[in-house]
Amino acid sequence: MTEIDENKRIWVARVLGVTLPSAAPPATAEAGDILTRWRAARTGWQDATDLVNEQLNALAKALRAASDKDLAAIADSGLMTVTGGFRTRMMAALKDLGADDAAKLRKDGGKAAGFAEKLKAQIEGDAKVAACDANPFGVAVAVRATLGTALANLAAVLRDAARA
Repeated sequence: MTEIDENKRIWVARVLGVTLPSAAPPATAEAGDILTRWRAARTGWQDATDLVNEQLNALAKALRAASDKDLAAIADSGLMTVTGGFRTRMMAALKDLGADDAAKLRKDGGKAAGFAEKLKAQIEGDAKVAACDANPFGVAVAVRATLGTALANLAAVLRDAARA
């Protein structure tokens, strides 16, 4: 199977509702491999949150350009709250796991994987996220697909680490 670029993966998830498998390397029980996969998944999460922030900033700009007081207020205070709690809690959990401690990943990976799975489900069911993803302002936003894929990757690596 060929590797699919992340933008195409996001488009397929957003438009077709299909989450393609990640390009993550296959799981093994070796500590070095799990740490490599962990670092990649953690970086993938950071990249996904950065991309979503860019998309939401573009949507906020479009809302402000509509010259409507209520839309401007939403742009100024409401849009970033769409992911604020998700990102903050997940980043705290990732920080607790560290970057280079396979034993910590084995010990706490299952708990963190459960948290990532709950966040993924929360994002998938959130009405604000759905509204942003389907906005009528012509701004491409893919919160569910982008963060959902990153969270699924994190959960898979963390579950593998907990089983190692």
